[in-house]
Parts: sequence; C-alpha cells; structure tokens
Amino acid sequence: MADARNKRLHSRRTSTRPNSNSNSDFSSNPNSDHFNRPQATDFTTKQHLRLRAGDLRLARIQVSLSKLQHEMEQSSKQIAALCQDAKMDKNLDKVLLQ
Repeated sequence: MADARNKRLHSRRTSTRPNSNSNSDFSSNPNSDHFNRPQATDFTTKQHLRLRAGDLRLARIQVSLSKLQHEMEQSSKQIAALCQDAKMDKNLDKVLLQ
C-alpha cells in the first residue's frame, strides 16, 4: 500500500503535461492585450517628469561646483602670490636692516 502511494506522489511531481493556463503573458498572439499595457518596469509620466527635474537639478549643482572649484583655484593662486610677495618683503627688510 505504501509503495502504491509513493508511486502516485512521484508521478505527480514529475508530470510532463504542458501548462494549460490561458492567462499567460507569454502568449504569441500579437493582438494580445498585454502588448498595449505598460510594462511593470516602465515609469509613469509623473515619474518621468520627476526624473527629468532631478537631472536638471543635478546639472545645475555640477555647474555650481565647477564654478566654485574654479574660484577656489583662483583664490589659491592669489594667496600663493601674496605669500610670495610677503616673503620677498620680509627678505628685503632683512637686507635693508643689515
């Protein structure tokens, strides 16, 4: 009796019958409704607008950072030049005081 039961369970697990589900999204019919529906991974119009707005904000931030970097480089050059001038003035004062 147990052997017959095991055979039935085994035959259920290894069934080779094709799936008869008619609601399958893998239908080969090109007129199928699923071609007209948006995919689950598509963005809504509102999401597209938010993404585009975010992209514009990021672009503005990048421009601002680029300008800031340029200004910092110019400031650094000015500070280096002032330090060099101060060093020259200090050396000149030493020479004149001797």
